[in-house]
Amino acid sequence: APYADGPLVTLYKDWYLRMVGGETFLGSFGGHCMAFLFDRTNSVKDPFTGGSALQRRLTQSLLLDFLQLVLDFEPDVVVHTHFLAPELLSALRRRHGLKVPHVTVVTDMDVHAWWYQQPTDHYFVQREFARQQLCADGVPKEDVTVSGIPIMPRFLETCRAMASLTERGRRQRLLETLDTDAPLDPSIFDDVLGEEHDSLGPCGLEPAGSRRCTRPIIIQMSTGRNMIEIYKHLLRLETPIILVVVCGRQADIRHKLQEIKVPDRHRVAMLGYTRKLHELMAASDVVVTKPGGLITAEAFACGLMLVVVDPYPGQEERNTTFILEAGAGIRVWEVRDLPVKLDPILAATTPTVTAMAGEGSCWGQLEDYRRRSRYLGRPDAATVVAKYVLSEASWRRMMREEATTAAASARREAR
Repeated sequence: APYADGPLVTLYKDWYLRMVGGETFLGSFGGHCMAFLFDRTNSVKDPFTGGSALQRRLTQSLLLDFLQLVLDFEPDVVVHTHFLAPELLSALRRRHGLKVPHVTVVTDMDVHAWWYQQPTDHYFVQREFARQQLCADGVPKEDVTVSGIPIMPRFLETCRAMASLTERGRRQRLLETLDTDAPLDPSIFDDVLGEEHDSLGPCGLEPAGSRRCTRPIIIQMSTGRNMIEIYKHLLRLETPIILVVVCGRQADIRHKLQEIKVPDRHRVAMLGYTRKLHELMAASDVVVTKPGGLITAEAFACGLMLVVVDPYPGQEERNTTFILEAGAGIRVWEVRDLPVKLDPILAATTPTVTAMAGEGSCWGQLEDYRRRSRYLGRPDAATVVAKYVLSEASWRRMMREEATTAAASARREAR
C-alpha cells in the first residue's frame, strides 16, 4: 500500500514529471528550471538541501502517513530507495532519539546532495565514484558499499541460463517463456542473414572471426512522449532488425503503432505488460530508453547497448553522462538522428581492435558496446544489500554512534 500522502503524489505525477518532461505551458523551459534547481541544491551545506527547518517541515507534511507507519510498525531496519524518507528518519534520530537503524540505497549513477542525510547507518551505491562523492561530504568510507543498484534476482538467474545457450537457443527460450497478451510470432526470428553457429566463445558470444548471422534484437521501451516518432525512425534503419516495442499498459499508443507500415527488411513485435522483461532483455542486443537508474542497471546486467533518448534534466542527464563515459551506449539528441547514429554500429562487419589483439571474442562495434555494458553490470546487488540488512551490522553501527555521541555529551558536561 502507498504511504505517501495525496499532495505528494499529485505534486510528483501532475507537476514534477510534467515539468521535467516539457509538458506544461512552460515547454522545455520548465525542464531547464528543474535542472537549475537540481544543480543549485547539490551541496550538503545548502539550506535547501535538507538542512533547514522549513525544508524538514515541508517534507514531513508530505509524508505524514509514512511517519505514522514507522511509529506504528516499529521496524527493525528501514531500507530507503528514495531521498525523501532518509531526511525524516535522520531528523527523528537526531532530535527525538528514535532507535531505528536505516540504510540508503542510491538508485542513480552518482549521488546528489539530497541523498546525504546523517545519521545514516550505511549507503549502497552503483560505482566507486559515487562512494567518493559521499566520502567527500564526510561519510566514512566503511559506511559505503559499492554494490550496484539492486534489481530482481531473476535477471542474474536468466543471464546465467542464457550464457550456456547459442543465439538460436536464447531466442527459442524467449519464445517459450515470454508472457504477454499477444504471444511473439516465431517467424520474427526467421534468419535470412546466414547460418547459425552452434559454438560459443567466452561469455556466450560468437567466436571471433565468425559472421553475425541473425538480426539484432532492439527493445524500444515506453518513453512517454515521442514514442511514436522514435518507432518511425527506428524503422528507417537500413540494417535489418527485430524490433520489440514494450508498450506496457498504453493500449492507445500500441494501436497507433500497429497502424504504421513496417518495411519488409524488419520484423516487429508489440508487447503489452509483461512480467518477463528479464527474459526479453537477456536475449536482446540494444535497448532504446530513458536512462532511469533501474532500467540502466538492468541493461548493464544483461549486457545491452543503451541508446538514450529524452533524458529528464538533472539526474537522468548525469546517468547519461556515465553511460557515455563508460562507452556502454550513445545518446540521440534528436529522434530523427536515430538511423544516422545507430546504423553504422549495427552494420559493422569487421573485427574490433580488441578482438584482433586477442583480448576478446567481440565482433563489430555493437559487441564492443555490449561488452562494456556487461562489465558495468552488478546483477547480484540485491543479494549484497539483503545480506547486510538481515545481519546485525546496521544495529551495531547505530549503537556505536549513540555511544560516541553520549561520551561526547558527557565530556562537554564535565567541563
